[in-house]
Amino acid sequence: MLVLAALENQLHSDNVGDVKAGAVLEIANGPLTSDADAALEKRGVPVLPDVLPNTGGVIASYSEWLQNRSGEKWQEGEVNQGLKRRLSDEANRVLVRAEEERVTDRQAAYRQGIERIAEAIRARAQLPSLSLISEATQRKRRARRPAVGGVPIDARVA
Repeated sequence: MLVLAALENQLHSDNVGDVKAGAVLEIANGPLTSDADAALEKRGVPVLPDVLPNTGGVIASYSEWLQNRSGEKWQEGEVNQGLKRRLSDEANRVLVRAEEERVTDRQAAYRQGIERIAEAIRARAQLPSLSLISEATQRKRRARRPAVGGVPIDARVA
């Protein structure tokens, strides 16, 4: 197992041929160039993409944000247990998807991530108002717009 944990673009077309490992784990952000990724795929060397291991930090940050918003204090064991469960579930979904769809782990992870983003966008679109500004504030702003002859300057004439 080759663990790439420090720099971007550590493996590239000039050195990917020297890799003897049977698998690659990306912990650094973007440690493979696309050429190196393609070469490893062609050789049948699985690459666990950086988006999976790095998800732990994102989930931990989100948990901290939730605690701060709610004023709660969670126990470390509770946080770690939830983190372990979510990471394990997510990794398993990606690996199963890669196998079922006959794509790389990276492609499966990206597909899954893009689908989640799309679901979130669709869910937000169904909310009554996506604006962070209240209707009352919006009305006040419209009332303060400059006008000529009582017609707001930015009004469109059909």
